[in-house]
Parts: sequence; C-alpha cells; structure tokens
Amino acid sequence: MSMKHRKIMIVDDIEANVFLLKSLLSNYQLCEAYSGQECLNSVESECPDLILLDVSMPYMDGYEVCKLLRSKAETAEIPIIFVSAQTSPEDRLLGYESGGDDYIVKPVAKEKLLLSVERYLRIATENVELKERTQLAVNTALDAMTFNSEVGQLIEFIKTVAESKSLGGIAGNMMICANQFGINSCILIRDDDKDNYFGCLDNTVEAKVLSKCLSSGEHIVNLGPRSIFCEGNIGILAINMPLSDPLTYGRLKDHLMVLCNLASQLSTAVILRGNAKRQREEASVAFFGKFENSLKTITDYAVQHDNNIYQCMQSLMLKIEARVSYLGLEEDQENALSQLVENTSSELYDAGTMAENLEPILNSLMTDAQNLIE
Repeated sequence: MSMKHRKIMIVDDIEANVFLLKSLLSNYQLCEAYSGQECLNSVESECPDLILLDVSMPYMDGYEVCKLLRSKAETAEIPIIFVSAQTSPEDRLLGYESGGDDYIVKPVAKEKLLLSVERYLRIATENVELKERTQLAVNTALDAMTFNSEVGQLIEFIKTVAESKSLGGIAGNMMICANQFGINSCILIRDDDKDNYFGCLDNTVEAKVLSKCLSSGEHIVNLGPRSIFCEGNIGILAINMPLSDPLTYGRLKDHLMVLCNLASQLSTAVILRGNAKRQREEASVAFFGKFENSLKTITDYAVQHDNNIYQCMQSLMLKIEARVSYLGLEEDQENALSQLVENTSSELYDAGTMAENLEPILNSLMTDAQNLIE
C-alpha cells in the first residue's frame, strides 16, 4: 500500500493543533478525534495505520489512552507518536513506558514529523509482512507435519493390511485409515461379479452409487461433500470431505486415491489366492473321489476273488469225494486223501482272504486322503 493511501488519526483537544497537523500531512488520509474517549470509541471503525496523540487533554491524558490502546488486541499493533508541548525527559520516558513509539515536541517541525510518520508506517508494514511470512512458514510447517502424519498412516495401513487374508480385513483397515484422516466412509470390493459392501447395506443409496461409479470406470466422482474414489475392483465413498478447506480437501483426495489403489492391488491378490485355493480344493475333492471309487473297486475285486477260490475248493472237494471210489484205493487211503484235501482247504482259509489282507491297507489310504482334503 502506498503512503498516500495510509490513514492517520490525529487526537488533540485543541482544534487549531488538529488543523495544523492535517495541513502538514495532506498527502495522507486523515481522521481526527478531539478527546481520548472519542479516540477509543472510533479507532476500531476508522482503522488508522498510525495515531498522532496529544498528551495534555482533559478527563483522560494521552498516556492513559495509549495504555488502553495497547491493552486491546485489535489496536495493540498501531504505531503511536506522542505530540506534546511537554519537553522534560520524564515526560518522554512516560510516553515510552505507556507504549508510545516516538515523542515529538511542539511546535512541530514538518520535516521531523514526516520522517517519524514515514518511519513508523514503514516499520508497521514490515511487521505485518513479517507476521504474514511467519504465519505462512508456520502453516507450511504444520501442513508438512500433517502430510507426513497422513503418509505415515498410509504406510501403517500397508503394514497392517498386508497381513489381511480376507476382503473384510482389507475393507476394515481402509475404513480405519480414512477415519484417521477424519473421513467417514463405506467400501465396495468387487469379487468377480459379486459386490461386497462394508459400512453400508446392499440396498442403500450409498451402495447403488458405489456400484454405478465402479462400473463406469471413473476414478474420482465428486458429489458435493461426498467423493467416490474407484480403482480396479474397489470403490470408497468419502462421506464428509472438507470442502471449506481447499488445501486439506486436495490433500485428502490424493491420499484416498492412493489408499484405494493400494487396497485394489492387495484385494486382487487375496481374491486370486482364494480362487486358487478353491480350485485346488475342487481338484482334490475330484481326485480323491476317483481314488475312493478305485479303492472300492479293488476291494470288490478282492472279495470276488476270494469267493471264486472258495467255490473252486468246494467244487474240488466234491469232485474228489465223488470219484475217489473209482480209484481202487483202500479205505484207509481214501480217508487219508480226503483228509489231505480238507486240511489244505482249511489251511488256505486260515491264511486269510485277499479282501481281509487288503482291507486295513485300503482303510489307511482312505484316512490319509481324507486328512489331506480337510
């Protein structure tokens, strides 16, 4: 702001003094007050950039006015120059102790007045600029700290969700991370053609909007304070985006898009692992079903084989008994031959059938197969 646009308030109870000062400061915008109380009443509405303040005024002197101005935050930073006929060192000291920036003695020399006014207006401007730069630096530092904190939350999300073995675990960690950003959310994770919702029911408006946006292929959809972020097979609906804070709004949009991207990759891995596991289980069930049928076939064959042997032995014994009388053997020889055949048949039976020998082996194989499936 140029000097001619700066406003100076002149406070003096004597009109001639006010007129004189106004004539010396004609290049500035000027306003006046003829008492300390009038100055206090009008200073906030006038918003002067500098105050020229007389010391000797009735009811309230300049020192008291200065102290009251310095006590209020709205007026504490306004430069104040005392203009007084009192010249003693004690008076000057009182002026500085009450909060004045300079002390000019009447009668006022124009050059000295202008130099002092220009100096303190320049200092005030520099102070304002310094405060603005300081505030900007503080805000930048706070933004950087906030950004680092939010990035840390994203990193923590990656660490936590990497251990998730389910879509529900991924969605839950996404909602926790978003909540740490101050955002309420609901999640859609699409598994092939099945939509899985977290934080909202399937038949709600939120679910329908999420499904529509994810199917559209758009990455970011803004709906007032609500924003939808989609990537791959995941959509996240942020319900309360901070529209009134553009910097935070833009930063959170970036974070939520990154969150969505990370979660999409992780959920895809979970879905692929789940599909592979189901395929292995289905293949195992099919294989062991065939295996069980094969074992049953072997058992049935062994039982049939045993039955055939038994029937052959029975037939052999009947034939021997029927024909032994034609062999011309003595009775004791016939008895001996019959006993031999009978003993041999008993020995074969006592040795166990094939089915009996195979049964424990096959049962053990079936148990091992069932354990593998489970």
